[in-house]
Amino acid sequence: MNVYMKVLLIVLGIGFHATFYSVNSLQNSSDELDQIECCEIIYRWSGRSMFYYEYHKITRENGVYRTNMGKEIDKTLIHSLAESLTDLYETDTYEESYENQIILDHGPHFVVRLRLANGKRVILKSDSDYHCFIPWNVEYNNKLYVQYNGKIPTALVRILEALGEEWSFYKESRWGCYSAVVPERYAEKGVSQDFPQTTSVLIPDQELGRKHLSWKISMDSAALSAPVYANGNVFVISLDGVFAFGASTGEEIWKVLFEEYDRSNPLSYYTGIKKIAVHQGVLYVCGPDSLVYALDCETGKCLWKYRVHGQLDSVLVFDNKIVVKCGLSPEGCWGMFCLDGGTGEKIWEIEVVILVDAFYDDKVLVMSMTKESHYYALIDIESGAELWKKDISKTNDPSYYEGMMYYEKREVHVVACESILPSKEVWSFDCNKAITYMGAFEEEILLTFYQKRRVFCLEAFENGILLAMYNLGDSQSWRELFLDSITLLDLNGSVIWSYYYPWESVEYNVSWVSHFKIARDKVFFTRERGVMEVFDLKNGEKLWETEVRGMNILDSEVHTYVYAYANDGRFYCLDINTGEILWFFETEKDFAEFSEDYRPIFASDIGDGFVFIATKYGNVFALSLDEFFSGNMIKI
Repeated sequence: MNVYMKVLLIVLGIGFHATFYSVNSLQNSSDELDQIECCEIIYRWSGRSMFYYEYHKITRENGVYRTNMGKEIDKTLIHSLAESLTDLYETDTYEESYENQIILDHGPHFVVRLRLANGKRVILKSDSDYHCFIPWNVEYNNKLYVQYNGKIPTALVRILEALGEEWSFYKESRWGCYSAVVPERYAEKGVSQDFPQTTSVLIPDQELGRKHLSWKISMDSAALSAPVYANGNVFVISLDGVFAFGASTGEEIWKVLFEEYDRSNPLSYYTGIKKIAVHQGVLYVCGPDSLVYALDCETGKCLWKYRVHGQLDSVLVFDNKIVVKCGLSPEGCWGMFCLDGGTGEKIWEIEVVILVDAFYDDKVLVMSMTKESHYYALIDIESGAELWKKDISKTNDPSYYEGMMYYEKREVHVVACESILPSKEVWSFDCNKAITYMGAFEEEILLTFYQKRRVFCLEAFENGILLAMYNLGDSQSWRELFLDSITLLDLNGSVIWSYYYPWESVEYNVSWVSHFKIARDKVFFTRERGVMEVFDLKNGEKLWETEVRGMNILDSEVHTYVYAYANDGRFYCLDINTGEILWFFETEKDFAEFSEDYRPIFASDIGDGFVFIATKYGNVFALSLDEFFSGNMIKI
């Protein structure tokens, strides 16, 4: 009896270097492997009190490959599986995992049996719960080999995608799997001569990206935050200290080393989106040594220091007031405080702040959780006073714009507009759906919905309010959440336009980074799995959609072109009218970080035609972009 069952595959495919290969010196074995007569695929996994099983048998008859269900399979997919057996290392040990690292929440098991035209057999196996089930074990001619380059799972996933559409959600079917770093015990003895070897080859988009490199330097320790450009210099913070470089040359102007501190925590413990800021010739720094520094931008001279007990997360400067958010240290500071920019004296403090949601010039929106209460609050930077406050259990995704707070009322799925002085509800909008995103703009409000009803994004901008919604899959679906729609409201709560996604076409995960930006009469929406969508601001027409290789687009800027960087370590340049990837610059190789909110690279705002990128390996890159735009740049 033919056995076929659909299964759920949960893979966090984030991190490693995307490499393009040419094959060197094909061995006799590759000629044999090209003649695959039969391919059996067995996949199962168990976890969370569930068991999944999938079986396929693909046989060649009269030169045509067909499955046990009668479906024809493109022969190039089978040939690609044969060609994927490259860069194998001979071993005496079955490798069950990748260096004892675990990123999946289940126990997978793959067996692929290949029968060749000459009667020989090849068996591919994996029990690894690492990215793309790396490493892969290969049994052939009574020998055992292991592969780390991700070629086998790349070819296999593409076959599985042809067998069942559910595998199309697996991003590596389009981009390929990331290569893992080969363990030293295998790298030292080299690849087996029984199989082909490969060398990396740059594609045109990557070659063009390299032409934009102006300079590169190394700080010898990991970058902790985005570089900041000001007055011809670029400032970068690392684990060791803060550096000033000449923006046009990369020449080191000065450096200030941090005091001794405990470095035993993971790198993500010390990183933050904005740990340095420049204001009126002074550089303010949140050091990993628990000190806030005020440094003269020209000389690096320390003007003052302020010490806290615990980690420092981010810094904001407004009107010579320095607002600092503490990290979530197991012990010590959990709050937010304001210092005088000139003297370093403390002006006010909030003891517990879990999250700084957004800055709005002279105000900051925070989330606070104590034993007594959990709430959102809008804080006045001048005084530290709470201008608006709502219980988290009744409020979702608040956003502020010009004296008004916009938020979703939990459970009832109603968007409310509320004045802050005095606190009074001005209007409400019944979504009849749950909101995933809401953003207020100048004259409108944009909403994104899901079908069974939850807001995931709400934000106020100068043009209105954007709402994003997602849906729950039907009872037969093994996926749970899907994007439903995006709606733009005016500031009176009336619908201007809505865009609806085809049912269950865009999978959504609450942990993915999603955000909207407005520029050039367009709405730029970055969403799950490294996708950017662009809509016409006036009528909601979808203009284009582009996917990058990374799972998350970390940030973007719109000028004459669209610039974005993702957690695959790449900085992308896109055509603003079509979304075509014109070129990309790859900062590093072999990223091994799969956390969805971890940033292996940080990019500065674009200034004077340059963008500065700092990485977890301590490298700093300066890319020249000025040939691509003229006139006033649009910063969003």
